Amino acid sequence: MPPSTLFANQLLTRENLPLLVVGGLVGCLVSLLGFLLYTKSRSARPSATPKKKLPSVHDPFVQGGTTERRTSLRRKGTLVEIQLRDAEARTDLGTAWVTDRSMGGLCVTVDEEVDPGCVFSARAVKAPMGAPWVQLEVKSCRHKDGKWELGCQFVRQPTWNVLMTFG
Repeated sequence: MPPSTLFANQLLTRENLPLLVVGGLVGCLVSLLGFLLYTKSRSARPSATPKKKLPSVHDPFVQGGTTERRTSLRRKGTLVEIQLRDAEARTDLGTAWVTDRSMGGLCVTVDEEVDPGCVFSARAVKAPMGAPWVQLEVKSCRHKDGKWELGCQFVRQPTWNVLMTFG
């Protein structure tokens, strides 16, 4: 007798019949489950035909606000005291506080109203000796809590290490 016939005769005995039936059923169930999952994932894919478009809604977090003119993010932090001088940094104008900052400018709190368009120089009080004065142009002035908040833009972009002196 060939060896394959001997193996088949030993496998197909009464004792092994329940194991063969259960194994066959498990194999069929696994195959059926795989088929169902495969066809479900294929039907979940988008079809080649485009669906009806929804009306476009402006999202300011995605497209940016229509009234936002700032080109870099504003960052709050600790209050930083600064010295103020005229545009040429010759005449002392007193001190103020930086309340927030961005790559494009500073928000400065002062005691008196300042006209938009005014240019002044600023330097952090705790800046290292010899730190340069930075020119700022007032873009907005608003009254808040008994003080005046100035929205200022850098006339010339300062270097990173000078920018970091403002907090």
